[in-house]
Amino acid sequence: MTCRRTSTSRAALTPRICLTAAALLLLRAGALSAQEETIPGEPLSFAAAAELAVGADSKVARLSRELQDQLDSLGWRGYLDAISLRLSGSVGGDIVRPWSGLVATSAAEGSALLSARLDLDPRLAVTGTLGATGTYAADTEPDPAAGGGQETGREGLSGSLQVTYAPFADRTAGDRTELLAESTSADLAEAIAAAAYRGITALIDAVSAAMETDLLTRRQEVEEWSLANTRALRAHDRATEDQLEAAQDAARAAAERVVRSELSAERSVEVLARTLGIPASTVSLPAIADLDTELIMGQAREFLAAAATAGAPAGSASTAEVRSLAARLALRDASVVTAELQLRTAGLNVEAARRFAPQLSVTASAASPVWQPGAATQSWSYKIGAEITLSPSQWDGSAVSDALEDLQAAQDDYAYAVRLAELDVLGGLNELKFALDSVEAERQDRASAEQDLVEAQFRYERGYITALALEQARLAVLSAKHELGTARLTVVGRMAGIDYGQW
Repeated sequence: MTCRRTSTSRAALTPRICLTAAALLLLRAGALSAQEETIPGEPLSFAAAAELAVGADSKVARLSRELQDQLDSLGWRGYLDAISLRLSGSVGGDIVRPWSGLVATSAAEGSALLSARLDLDPRLAVTGTLGATGTYAADTEPDPAAGGGQETGREGLSGSLQVTYAPFADRTAGDRTELLAESTSADLAEAIAAAAYRGITALIDAVSAAMETDLLTRRQEVEEWSLANTRALRAHDRATEDQLEAAQDAARAAAERVVRSELSAERSVEVLARTLGIPASTVSLPAIADLDTELIMGQAREFLAAAATAGAPAGSASTAEVRSLAARLALRDASVVTAELQLRTAGLNVEAARRFAPQLSVTASAASPVWQPGAATQSWSYKIGAEITLSPSQWDGSAVSDALEDLQAAQDDYAYAVRLAELDVLGGLNELKFALDSVEAERQDRASAEQDLVEAQFRYERGYITALALEQARLAVLSAKHELGTARLTVVGRMAGIDYGQW
């Protein structure tokens, strides 16, 4: 991949585009490599899900190809596109004359033209051509004066060099080409971030659905146990008919929830497989204990602590530290990046606009004589010309005023995009803080449920409670662990949203 600078006004832009684009294309290649090296049956991780999702996303693939083409056009391919070779030939004759011997036609000619164009500047271009021609003619009727048929042939080479200078041409053409590549690079970065975020959230949904199914299955078993006990009590008139009906309704509802949850879990696996671009049969969901939830939560706490929010109460995201962080993160938002590129485009339009813009071009060319074998050398020829086009519609200065109006509108759009992005970032930071608070609350609930289970075990061993009551205490611990796991996954999702700019 080769990049060249096409404008002297922004010399540092092209290297930055090349480095950013190279990193994005390498990330795309790494995602494809990870997709190919995925071991069927191996439990997924958040990092693997993000890489696989990037490699499977069709928008990322399309933008990668588009960016590669634009970078190639900025490099040597931009010159190769201006090189062309044209070959032509023709044969002809008189259909009235008879064919004679090997002479099938009375005339034939051919030519080859090689041309190249070099744009030194949007206003200065150099064009060179090299041509070769050849003709052949034969008279199939004998010439009485010459004593037989006449055959003639002629070959020659010629070349020319032309320089065209257009002083009023748009000087920002090179900047616009680079800006287009940078815009595609920004779109690719956004597509990669969105794909990675979808991969992580799809894995979170699948793991959550599996956890939900396990919990509901265990809850159904307890409800069936409770129903069996209630039936036994009813048989000995120790339970009412209403209690039996309530137990039956609870057992039926628990069974229905299991069926719905199993279907939802199967669907979430299909969505995950589609997002990652792998067969659903090869998806192996990890247990929540095997995921790096604690590590990510630690990173989230450090992230908020860096913004001086560790001791701030919920809802206090209006502090100067948080707003400063939000302002920095907002500049990464896709809408802000797009608005910034549009603002720069409007600035180029102002730079290129003129109140009076005639179309003027000056052309100087030199051509070599047609060289033929055995012919005398002829002198070169030259030509200098100028062309100017005037349009009265351009004399009112509307091009400049329109460009200035568009620039002001682009500035307003950029400020609006930054403001909205800052509010979205503040919302994302608040949600991350709330999710961390929920984890702490769920940990306390789990500890309380585990303490209740210890007491229930103690009472059961002394015959104070039934085995069903002990099992319900165990179910309460399992439910508390499920809620804690769900809260952890929520933190992972919120942190991924901040990392990938998906507020």
